[in-house]
Amino acid sequence: MKWKTAIWLIKWWLLLVAGFWSAAFAGSYLGVLMANRLMGQ
Repeated sequence: MKWKTAIWLIKWWLLLVAGFWSAAFAGSYLGVLMANRLMGQ
């Protein structure tokens, strides 16, 4: 039981971390695109 619980927790923790970093990366990328568009005008 302990191994299954540990694996389950690690799996969800990795999913949360991956989701957080992908969202942060997408947000910064969109921010750079918007800034470039504003600067270009």
